[in-house]
Amino acid sequence: MTNATKLPLGLAEDDSGNYWFRIPFSRVLETMRMHSWEASIDAIALQASTKIAQAIKDIEYESGETFDAAITEEVRCFDKQRWVVVTLDTDRRSAIKLLSKLRRFVWHS
Repeated sequence: MTNATKLPLGLAEDDSGNYWFRIPFSRVLETMRMHSWEASIDAIALQASTKIAQAIKDIEYESGETFDAAITEEVRCFDKQRWVVVTLDTDRRSAIKLLSKLRRFVWHS
């Protein structure tokens, strides 16, 4: 994820043409109403991914649009803080549109 191109809404594009965004790990825990000792880091990231996948289905149902977006997630450290990094396998337009709606559905930010 080096040399990422910054896009609107905190979305970034890496050298491979993948679009990704990051969510503070603490925010994920807060949203999931969990504590870091309740599950492994990978399990918490997977739960975040599952919640995002469900939100995409809800967005598709509400808007009548279909977003062909495969999701992968991982936990990484940036600036000495843990983040859940979510990669959307879709085109730029859809990634930007989807992230704007995901913020409302998932993390209300």
